[in-house]
Amino acid sequence: MTPMRKTNPLMKLINHSFIDLPTPSNISA
Repeated sequence: MTPMRKTNPLMKLINHSFIDLPTPSNISA
């Protein structure tokens, strides 16, 4: 299993791209 430290940045990048595209308001929520 990959360490959370490696998954944290990866997931954050993917989540940001997913949220930034559909609804940027989700980030503030």
